[in-house]
Amino acid sequence: MKSVRIDMKGRRCGRLLVLSFCAPVGDGRAKWLCLCDCGKQVSVLGKHLRCGNTRSCGCIQREVVAHRSRTHGLSGSPTYMSWAAMKSRCGNPKQRSYENYGAKGVKVCERWIKSFAAFLADMGERPEGMTLDRINPFGDYKPSNCRWAGPTDQSRNTRGRAAIAILERLRVVRPNPPAMMCG
Repeated sequence: MKSVRIDMKGRRCGRLLVLSFCAPVGDGRAKWLCLCDCGKQVSVLGKHLRCGNTRSCGCIQREVVAHRSRTHGLSGSPTYMSWAAMKSRCGNPKQRSYENYGAKGVKVCERWIKSFAAFLADMGERPEGMTLDRINPFGDYKPSNCRWAGPTDQSRNTRGRAAIAILERLRVVRPNPPAMMCG
């Protein structure tokens, strides 16, 4: 008994518009030429179109995968690079700057170490010409101790300068030593 081919020409199945009959497959099943909304042409078995197994040329699957693998869309941005560099210099002993940060006990707060989104929410996008700066150069990287700063502010805010400022504040003014009596 011969099966009857169902005419699908002109039907819309998901993103596919059936253009014409292609040819029967070796076992007699019908294949249809379809135009996807993305512009690509594809041939599909009629039964896959009718039952909804095939709804596009594959572009839906590519979009789903891209959406699932995308987190914030800012990888490679200046803000992301600052966040990644901060984590590296505090947590990676093989990083060149580790000896001045992680080795000296400088840490990144738990909220930022786990999430770029949290860092972005707290700090905002990095303004052009600015870099991440700790307000207290002896403190950790956390929202209350960080800001975006330009080169001038960065150069004024170093551990050496901060140590000198602390010592100046602690300096005790001593009276002149007593005069020696000669006589």
